[in-house]
Amino acid sequence: MTGAVSRYDEDEGHGLIAGDDGETYWVHFMHIVGEGYRALSVGERVEFQWDGEMQDRRRRASAVVPLGGGE
Repeated sequence: MTGAVSRYDEDEGHGLIAGDDGETYWVHFMHIVGEGYRALSVGERVEFQWDGEMQDRRRRASAVVPLGGGE
C-alpha cells in the first residue's frame, strides 16, 4: 500500500498516514524500516503494510518504507 504522511510527532514517535485508499493509518517509529530512531515528514510518500486494527479501531501501518518528499 502507499500513502502520504499527514501528521508526525517526532517527540512522541508516532503519526498518521493518509492511505491512497482513502483510509487513515497510525504509525509508530518502530514500524519504520531502518536502524536507530526513525522519523517521517509531513507530506512524505511512504509504502507500507496494513497490520490490522488496534483496540481503539485505528488501522495500524507496519513495514513503513519512506519514499521521499515531504517538508
